[in-house]
Amino acid sequence: MLITDINGSPRNPQKVFLDPTYPGYVRVEFNRYHEWYSIAEFLQFNPDLKHIVEGAADQPAEIAGIVSKSTPTTLKDSTQAWKTNSYMGYTA
Repeated sequence: MLITDINGSPRNPQKVFLDPTYPGYVRVEFNRYHEWYSIAEFLQFNPDLKHIVEGAADQPAEIAGIVSKSTPTTLKDSTQAWKTNSYMGYTA
């Protein structure tokens, strides 16, 4: 499979897949390293490969705020009205 990277260069990766560790991102693996592309970025340069990202959850909008409370697995911003677990699994 041939992809076009964000610099417009054609590249031949070993594997391309939705990364379950980073929802909203496509992982592209090469021989000695890997890269991540947001789904939108990947599709911008590779519209013919949309089948790879079909059914993927959209990446949530970026929100800047102030942490008002936290635990080892949670963050709270008292100025936001997020639904419980709406960002579960996403990297902060």
